[in-house]
Amino acid sequence: MKSIKKSITFCSDSIDDFGTKLDSAINKFSEMENKVQMYELKCNKFEKELNALKTIITEQLTLANNIEITGIPKTPNENTTEIISTVARELNCQFNSNAVIDSFRVKSGQNHDGKIVVKFNSKLINDSTITNMKSRYKDKNTLMAKDIHINFGNSKVFINDQLTQNNKKLLLLVKEVAKYYNYKYTWANLSGVFVRKQNGGQIFKIQNVEALQKIDVEKKVVTIWEFNS
Repeated sequence: MKSIKKSITFCSDSIDDFGTKLDSAINKFSEMENKVQMYELKCNKFEKELNALKTIITEQLTLANNIEITGIPKTPNENTTEIISTVARELNCQFNSNAVIDSFRVKSGQNHDGKIVVKFNSKLINDSTITNMKSRYKDKNTLMAKDIHINFGNSKVFINDQLTQNNKKLLLLVKEVAKYYNYKYTWANLSGVFVRKQNGGQIFKIQNVEALQKIDVEKKVVTIWEFNS
């Protein structure tokens, strides 16, 4: 009789022990399942961000041969081709009229003269035009509108890569953050939008608003926190 009771007690204890281990295994499985779901969500998020970044890069690359010229006053019946030829001579750029596929002035909604967009048939011409422009500014020989035509006045002329709407918006936000946190340089090109605090300082590439939010530790630049709201 005692042996039967022992056996029953042993079986009961074994069942309890098995139940405890089973509960523990179920809990661990649930934890693992939750972690898998969490990793899946993170992977989905990263995939969406990567796809969005690829789209932005692809869109910007379609403008690889384009430049924007600002600072040249709009005149009635203007000929943008002639303006571009004069700009090229001022910058010592060697290309003929066949290098320009298209040129036009973009309308501005703020009573400004707008920008002149130029589409070249080669990225090399795009790069050389911008490089020569930078060299001229570096030599403190600023290109003025009156250098293009005597009646154009004293406004400064700037030439940059044409940016997508997304990168234009991002650049404006970057400038806001840079101003508050005393970053001396902000610029954009086909590779993206960049900031640098001082001469010789580290260059940071800003790919999205989230990157700006990390810089704005004081949360003082309201526009970047409202951007996606």
